[in-house]
Amino acid sequence: MKKLTLFLCIACSFLLFISTSAFSEHAVSDIQKIIKRKKIIVAIPEFDYSLFFYKDKKTGKLEGWDVDIARDIAKELGVEIVFNRQAKSYDDIVNVIAAGKADMAINLSETLARGKKTLFTEPYITLHQTLLINRLWLAKYNREITPDYHAVNVIKKEKIILGVMSGTVYVDFAKTMFPDATIKCYHDRNSLITAAKQGEINAIFDDDFEVKKYMLEHPSFGLTFKAIIFRNTKDFIGMTVQWSDITLLHWLNLYIRIKDIPTDVNTLLLESPIIKSANV
Repeated sequence: MKKLTLFLCIACSFLLFISTSAFSEHAVSDIQKIIKRKKIIVAIPEFDYSLFFYKDKKTGKLEGWDVDIARDIAKELGVEIVFNRQAKSYDDIVNVIAAGKADMAINLSETLARGKKTLFTEPYITLHQTLLINRLWLAKYNREITPDYHAVNVIKKEKIILGVMSGTVYVDFAKTMFPDATIKCYHDRNSLITAAKQGEINAIFDDDFEVKKYMLEHPSFGLTFKAIIFRNTKDFIGMTVQWSDITLLHWLNLYIRIKDIPTDVNTLLLESPIIKSANV
C-alpha cells in the first residue's frame, strides 16, 4: 500500500512538472515571439476615424488616440510598431486577429459573438447605446412632453427607420432593441449624418461618445435631433488578441491598470478639436 501511495505521488509530481513546463514554454513563446521578431502588429481599420486613428494631412503619418496607445505598448515591450490596415470594418478586425495577421487590436466593442473568435481584455471604457432621433418624427407619435423612457416605448411601437454604421456591433444592437425597425447601414459617419439630415432615416443609433461629440461640434444639429441615451445598456470597449496569446492578454490587462488611459466619455471628449479650441 505504501509503495502504491509512493508511486502515485511520484506520478502526480511528474505530471505536474510536465504540465508546468508546457505552460511555461507557452507563456514564454507568447510574448517572446513578438520580442524575437522585434515588432508588434496592431490591426486598425482601413478608414480614418477622427481622434482615434487617421492619417495626418500634412505629415502623412498615422495619428490618433488608438495609435498613441499602440505606440506606447510597443515601447513598453521594446519593439517596433507595425499597423495592419486590411480590415474594412470593426467586425473584420476580429477576423484579422483570429487569422493571425495581427497580434492585437485596440478600442473594440466586446461581444459574445466576437468572443468566440478572439480573447478580450478587461474593458477600459464603457459606452452606452444612444438614439439620435428626428424631433419632428418623434413629435408625430409622442405628442405630449414625456420622459425619454416613455418616448422609447412609443418608438418601439412605430415603424422607425434607423441608420447605423455597417460592420459595427450597433447593427445587432439595433435589431435587438428595435426588432420592428427598418435598419439601414452606412459605411461612414458622414453618409450616416447626411442621410439623417435629408430624411432618409428617422434616427441614428450609435454610442454616446460619438453622438455627444457630433452634437458638440455641430450645435445646430440639436435643433432638429434629440439624443436619448440608454443608461441601462453597456457597450464595453477593450483590446483583443489571438486565442493562443494568453500571456499577452494578461500583460495588456496589467498595462490598462497601470497606464493613465481615459476611461470615460467626458475625458475623451476633451480631445475633440472643437473643445480644445474653446479651452485655449
